[in-house]
Order: sequence, then structure tokens, then C-alpha cells
Amino acid sequence: MLGWFVRNEWRFVAALMCFSLSVAPAFAQRELKDIPDPDPEIERKSFILADGFEVNLFAPPIR
Repeated sequence: MLGWFVRNEWRFVAALMCFSLSVAPAFAQRELKDIPDPDPEIERKSFILADGFEVNLFAPPIR
């Protein structure tokens, strides 16, 4: 039994990686119901900065 595992270890690791990569997106942000406003100006105002610093945000236009 152990000999089979050692010979086929790479197959097991590859199968495990494929499984974990295919399952992870199914659980990502599944409870997301409150989508934030994409307005860059609102985002900029929410930052807390030290005196003398400024924030520049760049966002693509909304289609």
C-alpha cells in the first residue's frame, strides 16, 4: 500500500490541488448582500491619513 502511494504521490497531490482550487471559489463571499458604492470620492473620504498626506484614487468609468 505504501509503495503505491510513493509511486503515485504526485497524482495524489495534483488531484488534491485541483479539488481545493475548484471548491474554494464556491465559498468566496457567499453571504455578500450589501455591495458598497463604487464611488471613488466616497472611498477617498473614508481613509484616515496623517497630516501632510493625500490620497489619489483611480477607477475605471462605470459602464
